[in-house]
Amino acid sequence: MIVNETNRYAECFLANQKEKILTQKKSRFQKWVPTTSNEIRVFLGLLMLMGIIQKRNLRMYFSRKHMLETPFIPNVMSEERFSLLTRYLHFLDNSNDPKLYKILPVSEYLKNGLSWKQYIPMKASRFGIKIFELCDSAGYLWNFIIYSGSGTKLGCEITKDRDLFSTKVVLSLCEKLLDSGRCVYMDNFYSSPNLFQRLVQRTTDAVGKVKITRKGMPIDLKKFTINLVNKIIAKSHGQNLEKRKGRPSDTDMECTRLMGQHSIQENPKTETYKVGRRRSPRLSTRRMASRIGVSRMQVWRTLHDEDLYPYHDQRVQHLEPGDHAQRMDFCHWIKAHPELLSVILFSDEASFTRDGVNNLRNIHTWSHNNPHEIMETKFQKRFSVNVWCGVLGNRLIGPFVFHNNLTGNTYGAFLRNELPCLLEDIPLTIRRKMYFQHDGAPPHYTQHVRHYLDESFPNRWIGRGGPIAWPPRSPDLTPLDYYLWGHMKTLVYETKVDSREALRNRIFAAAEHIRHHSGNIASATQSLMMRAENCIAAGGGHFEQLL
Repeated sequence: MIVNETNRYAECFLANQKEKILTQKKSRFQKWVPTTSNEIRVFLGLLMLMGIIQKRNLRMYFSRKHMLETPFIPNVMSEERFSLLTRYLHFLDNSNDPKLYKILPVSEYLKNGLSWKQYIPMKASRFGIKIFELCDSAGYLWNFIIYSGSGTKLGCEITKDRDLFSTKVVLSLCEKLLDSGRCVYMDNFYSSPNLFQRLVQRTTDAVGKVKITRKGMPIDLKKFTINLVNKIIAKSHGQNLEKRKGRPSDTDMECTRLMGQHSIQENPKTETYKVGRRRSPRLSTRRMASRIGVSRMQVWRTLHDEDLYPYHDQRVQHLEPGDHAQRMDFCHWIKAHPELLSVILFSDEASFTRDGVNNLRNIHTWSHNNPHEIMETKFQKRFSVNVWCGVLGNRLIGPFVFHNNLTGNTYGAFLRNELPCLLEDIPLTIRRKMYFQHDGAPPHYTQHVRHYLDESFPNRWIGRGGPIAWPPRSPDLTPLDYYLWGHMKTLVYETKVDSREALRNRIFAAAEHIRHHSGNIASATQSLMMRAENCIAAGGGHFEQLL
């Protein structure tokens, strides 16, 4: 059946593409001959063997080079015949089926109405499925409950029939984590004095806002008024209830076994700090506290009351005065040709060193006591690996490792000899209309490199001195700089690297990991359109701080 269907499919394809194939004198499709059952058995056996003997690309299996040779495979079948069988292999005649027949059952199922879909007008996405989730501070999902309407089954050992629905939700989510000394944070949909009291009984603290009209709230707290500086804290059944300036219907409630009843009043010098902060927004809390004579904690408390947050500056590439116009020209060009975004091969080189790139803000060790961990850097024995990579639509091309420093001759030899092998798995239809992009690095600008690109990509390459000019100093406009290199180096430097060979292996492993998540590559490529719009809106200037 497979033999007959494969031959039928090949004949239909060749008949439909006959005129196009005849114009290509060296087309491999002209060499097709009907297959046989023995040949199909050999083909399927080779596929299984390739699954056991894994190599980077198909060409390596048929290589005659001594170091890469797999003796059995090229002796059984040629690479050209294997490619033809791969192209025409067919199991079922679906020519008369509708184009959507593969997803038709799913489509029909989704057309049915969902009786428990929720409508919440205040949300950005107003229609959807409501899910109650319990997550820890690291984002790990401990438990969840899907709300299926009034018939949603809730309950655990400590819930009661008279409990509010929100109380049952929290207790059901936290059932397996009670009596472990944890603290639960929630918003005013769930919080109530009764719920917090029940959690304390199970050695669990709770913090959250509660509506002042919620059942069980102390009557005295409802009568209090509040001015600009005073905060009133009441105590009810071991719970601290704080009424502060803010939403009139909300009250902060904290249930803990360690906090006692107290009241808070701001220092009169706080207003002096507020004026100083508005005049010098970059002034540190320590210097401001010393300048006006208040404690540093008092400064932080005032910042918190004003809902202020210390935002860090973002490092960006320096731009020369003439760069803005060139960046605008390129962004207008990419916006005028959105269909080319999937056929542009963005390329770049990066150097991976032994020290790596470490963000100390993200490196820490969780422990009850200080383990005094260290991180060694600035090694006396140094090594590095120079790597080329490319991004084409949702595909990662490479990596390719340069064994010497990158020069014009080295780069030209790479384009002529290595790049075609790296693009072997790209469909011919894409390669024929593909654009090549690289930045304006000196090796990219040599005369023989530009001459080769003019011949191989006539009017279809982007770079310094090319038919489409690449704006200098623009790492924010290439997916390799704003996505690939940072992500790859995070994976490579997760643990210490001890040798150049280990570093090289880590690079290839990271590339395979990224390649298996092609959706992220596609998203990074498509985001260039949004970046071009932001760059135009910024007049060709910096825009990443606005994303």
